[in-house]
Amino acid sequence: MKKSIMNQSKNTSLFFQFLSVSEKKIIGLTFLICLGGILFYLGNTYANPAPKRTIVDSYGRCKLQQGTLVNIDPSSVKYPTPVYVWKKDGHREVVENCIPDLDQKLVKSLSKKRKEQLVTNFFAIYRMTEHSNKDPNLYPKDVDDSKDNRVSTAFLLMQKEVQKGSELAYLDMHLHDYYNLDMGNYPLQFSEENPYYQRLKKLAYSGDADAMCLFSQRIPTPFAGYSDLIQKSRKTENKTLQIRRFKQGPKDKWIRGIIKAAEMGSGQCMKFYSDFLLGNIMGVSYAEIIPKDNILGKHYLIKAGQKNNQNAMFALAYNYGNAANGFSYNLGKAKCWADKLSMATSELNYRIAGLRYNIKGDIYLAKLKGIALNQFNSYDPDNNCELMK
Repeated sequence: MKKSIMNQSKNTSLFFQFLSVSEKKIIGLTFLICLGGILFYLGNTYANPAPKRTIVDSYGRCKLQQGTLVNIDPSSVKYPTPVYVWKKDGHREVVENCIPDLDQKLVKSLSKKRKEQLVTNFFAIYRMTEHSNKDPNLYPKDVDDSKDNRVSTAFLLMQKEVQKGSELAYLDMHLHDYYNLDMGNYPLQFSEENPYYQRLKKLAYSGDADAMCLFSQRIPTPFAGYSDLIQKSRKTENKTLQIRRFKQGPKDKWIRGIIKAAEMGSGQCMKFYSDFLLGNIMGVSYAEIIPKDNILGKHYLIKAGQKNNQNAMFALAYNYGNAANGFSYNLGKAKCWADKLSMATSELNYRIAGLRYNIKGDIYLAKLKGIALNQFNSYDPDNNCELMK
């Protein structure tokens, strides 16, 4: 063993003897640069850890706007890095982890149509966070999407929804970490006594279907008795766990909560429920829990589209344009739902893949087969795609 080590040492020495002075300098410099990089990374990581949210809700008032500054644990951050977003005019704007105050007078003055639009907006932003998408690459008009913006667009959009009077956005910003988009199941832990959770629950049980839909997915942690029911990856989740969660879980949580909210009339949860009924949940079969039912699935999908749910409208345009999921081929209805989708998503001023249905493609393909759009009836996007009068 000793001889082997000595031989290796001699070989290394002989190797360096054949190198020129300049080559030795290059190797030495390369080694120092690599070592310096490693030391810098380790030092920066431990000296400046990422800000962490605490279990409670807030610790003060915002400086840059009227609102609650969501807790960043001061003990975990010795030298906080400023968080900012680049604007299109070239300047860098500091953004606080701030939940704007909810203007109660504005909330009370909202029309029914306006409230429905705010619900549509809220669930559109909510969906941006569903698949661990930390960089949606979606920006409001005044934000520069070509630079390294360090604040999630979901957070910026949710702030604006609160300022417009969206109570769902206001409550959920206290229950979900839109600021950092930390995509664990329960990134911002909260207790059953959390006032924002209690307010959401009160709205849900007073008949607000959309509040019930959100309430079904917001679960306090730790949640006694259901630690084994925490959602796992859909691809690795076993059927026994799915069935147990469905049967033993609370009636207002997870899938049972989705069904409850769908029956109450929430557009978002009606779309979720229709996916289960039509068998459209990717990667997982839920047939043991919710048997496939095309008639009921179509019913809830149409109802969700009438509630301006973007995913539902997209699905309806696709199903009618391709005779899919038990829908009859009707290019007129497909165009109507595509037009309605375009109208419903215009307010947020952001681009999101898949939610601008390409009806022109369906019309073009139909034309190649000798089918023209004018062969179908016209339907009114302003009247839930009913037959045009």
